[in-house]
Amino acid sequence: MSIETPESRPGLSEATARGLIREIVSDLEAARSRLAAICLDLPVSSRSDVMLLGEEEADFMTEARRTIECVLLDHLELLIQALLAAADYQPAGEEVPEQEVAGAGQGC
Repeated sequence: MSIETPESRPGLSEATARGLIREIVSDLEAARSRLAAICLDLPVSSRSDVMLLGEEEADFMTEARRTIECVLLDHLELLIQALLAAADYQPAGEEVPEQEVAGAGQGC
């Protein structure tokens, strides 16, 4: 039985890899929108101020809102930005192949 290594795999073309990353970004943007909508729809507790200060244990709504806000700002947005930067990365002096320019923003 042989072990598959990155070097033994056929690999993706650059255009395909860029397209797949952009598709994932699109999925993440949709998840971001859904989470933001959930956060907006969560009722704010009349005690949220003391809960957020840690003076009282948070109820579910306050904890869910706080968690979603942190995920959106500290994790998901950074992930989206990093993946977009990777998909758009071009080493200095190299031009984007014509097929990628024509197909930019389209799936594979």
